[in-house]
Amino acid sequence: TPGYTAADSRLHQPYENPVHIQPFIDGLVLAGFPAGDPS
Repeated sequence: TPGYTAADSRLHQPYENPVHIQPFIDGLVLAGFPAGDPS
């Protein structure tokens, strides 16, 4: 998706604890997705 960033995943994940999604975010970044805004 154009404009997609790894941070967008945070906004759409069911996990309340951001620690649970962080490894997935890291994987997206390693895969070449822009990190986006972590806030």
